[in-house]
Amino acid sequence: EEPHYHAYLTVEEAVTYYASLYGAPAPAAKVSAMLERLRLIEHRDKRIATCSKGMKQKVGVAQCLLHAPKLLFLDEPMRGLDPVTVHDFRQTLGELHRAGTTIVINSHLLGEVEQLATRVAIVDRGRLVVQDTVERLMRTNREIYDIEVEHTGELPPFVSTEPHVNGVARGVVPSERLHDFFDFTRTQSPGWRSSGGN
Repeated sequence: EEPHYHAYLTVEEAVTYYASLYGAPAPAAKVSAMLERLRLIEHRDKRIATCSKGMKQKVGVAQCLLHAPKLLFLDEPMRGLDPVTVHDFRQTLGELHRAGTTIVINSHLLGEVEQLATRVAIVDRGRLVVQDTVERLMRTNREIYDIEVEHTGELPPFVSTEPHVNGVARGVVPSERLHDFFDFTRTQSPGWRSSGGN
């Protein structure tokens, strides 16, 4: 969530050094292009020790994007970034995704998740509550909700289910009982999981 670097390095040195740890040093021209893209170019000679939190976040973004990874894990990536950089970074992530990169983002900024994600998983105290496409999760005018639960015991009577298969039950919950269903899930054992749909 908050990157830490050797404070005596400059912005450019930090991006170059940490990017080189991938085993394939990034050419100076590529480093400069990334600094330009993230509006760090005018700060390339600034010591990390004197950088703001947002600038340090940009340094982390720059070094991890240099090699166009196929799988990218980001923890609260927009934290500390100014609105212009958030816009630029969002576009960069979109381009990476369209080029085939799988991006996993952990974030509490739901607005950013809505704009970036193709699929969303909501986790509550370490337990998966629901996962689906953003479009399906954003629908609020449904009469019923499809559910899938890893559960072999009894479900509440308002849940219509199909027969259990390998410990997984599928069924529907009326929209007016959805909150009751989530209350029920909170009382279950730690290994119990559910996911919602339509």
